[in-house]
Amino acid sequence: MMVKKLHGADNVARQCSPTVIGKKGPLAAAFELSGHDYLSVCHIEHFGKVTEYDNMVELQKEFKRHRHIGPNDQFAILNVGDVVKELLESVKLKIWINDLEESDFPLHSGIYGYAEDDLLVPIVLSDMVAKTYKKIT
Repeated sequence: MMVKKLHGADNVARQCSPTVIGKKGPLAAAFELSGHDYLSVCHIEHFGKVTEYDNMVELQKEFKRHRHIGPNDQFAILNVGDVVKELLESVKLKIWINDLEESDFPLHSGIYGYAEDDLLVPIVLSDMVAKTYKKIT
């Protein structure tokens, strides 16, 4: 597995089941770590399409080939640069996002730099998504 750091202009998507989605978008629970040292996300620009919408269409197709998407699941979209900047300013954590480039799921990426007991990070990520929340299913 090759690892490559994502840059500020890149975007990532987090799959969210209906149990972690509220009226304003994904709840903090959608961004809590669970058994890994990173939060699993997908690199939206992996496909190189011109628009975010076209990249998301491809992401969903690829995701369905490798993972399960429930009928009411949604994707939370986060900008890499905004995540890094906001978490450094508000929580004083140096976060980074790596494109994991797994051969069986090449768009898989991870948000690193926080632990399961860093309870403010999921809240900040949830608040960031709520500001720009668009329902893309």
